[in-house]
Amino acid sequence: KLGLASFRRPTPPARVMSSLRNAVKRKTHKERSQPAARARLGLLEKKKDYVLRARDFHKKEDAIKVLKTKAAYRNPDEFYFGMEKQRTKDGVHQARGDESNKYTAEELRLMKTQDVKYVGLKASMEAKKAEKLRATLHLVGADGLAEEDESDDEMTRGWGSDDERGAGGGGGRERR
Repeated sequence: KLGLASFRRPTPPARVMSSLRNAVKRKTHKERSQPAARARLGLLEKKKDYVLRARDFHKKEDAIKVLKTKAAYRNPDEFYFGMEKQRTKDGVHQARGDESNKYTAEELRLMKTQDVKYVGLKASMEAKKAEKLRATLHLVGADGLAEEDESDDEMTRGWGSDDERGAGGGGGRERR
């Protein structure tokens, strides 16, 4: 006969003991140092150092592989105008000179002041244009307000007076 007790799962004793196992002091394993006979070879490479070096090597290896495939699929007839100014020496590309020091400090200061003056000039020109537009809009707004008020009154009242409605003889129904 099978009862409910046979279907219950027993709790594993490892879970109960895990908290005690963590409380016990363990021996710390230290990495060994380079033997004295091999001290001339430098530091002993540890695993974490090797992993970093290997990842870096494989990353560079993959980049070289990608560049080789790009070079293999390159179109030899491809041309860009930037190629005209580029130079190579013994098949190695020579980068163009750094143009960050193209201007002296005095020239840079002069250009900055000229830029500031130009921006100020443009700002004053725009302010004058805006002032002229405000002046013309002020006059237009005064005349247009009276006309707008009249049209607004007609819209709020409806279709006008009763005389206007009956005089048109429109096709609407009469009210009784």
